[in-house]
Amino acid sequence: MYAGLFTVTTKPAGASKLKSEMMSTPTLRISHPEQPQPLTAFHASCVIAGQLLMSASSFFWNADGSYSVNCATLVILSMVFWAVGLQGIFNMFRDQNPWYARLGLLYAVYGCLGGIAFGFEGLFGEILGIDKVGIEAYGKFSLQMNLVLYWAGPAFPLSVMVLGGFMIYRKNAGTITGVLLILGAVAFPLSRIVRTEWIAHIADSLLLAGVTLLAVRSGGRTSQ
Repeated sequence: MYAGLFTVTTKPAGASKLKSEMMSTPTLRISHPEQPQPLTAFHASCVIAGQLLMSASSFFWNADGSYSVNCATLVILSMVFWAVGLQGIFNMFRDQNPWYARLGLLYAVYGCLGGIAFGFEGLFGEILGIDKVGIEAYGKFSLQMNLVLYWAGPAFPLSVMVLGGFMIYRKNAGTITGVLLILGAVAFPLSRIVRTEWIAHIADSLLLAGVTLLAVRSGGRTSQ
């Protein structure tokens, strides 16, 4: 007689288990490939230190614009720091443009090795009293000199110029950063070709301002 006073509700089998599984399912994180990776403090410090050494080296040129022993030493050390710092810079683009991140880094490091080669040319040329070692050896080892010096050397400013253009196009670290890198990259080989000290100082200052601004603006980015 009391059957109608009570209503018995039966939950479907497994409903509580399904609810608990849904609640415990981790949140799906969606990556944004347009967002660049942050530049680490280590890589930022390396690229700034590298350009500081390069800027200092131009104060130790010989009167004719050739590398002194001190200048060559600073250039060699500068390129070591640049090579390490560029790894962090190109790593910023591994999600945006993985091909450029890989091939661009390879070409940039090749340019750094060319800078080191020019540094050693000036170092041993000054020590041994031989002017323009590369040119003297070019007649006998033209391919080797091209691979090590005359193709590798321009790869450094060219890679920096392309890097600046890429930053402007992708709007990574601001247009000013890209412009500074491009202007510095154009003035850098010009100053070394004409061997004019004041042009070298301008080129070095532009590159230093560019990499410093890059470090400031890119170091605080976080992946979303």
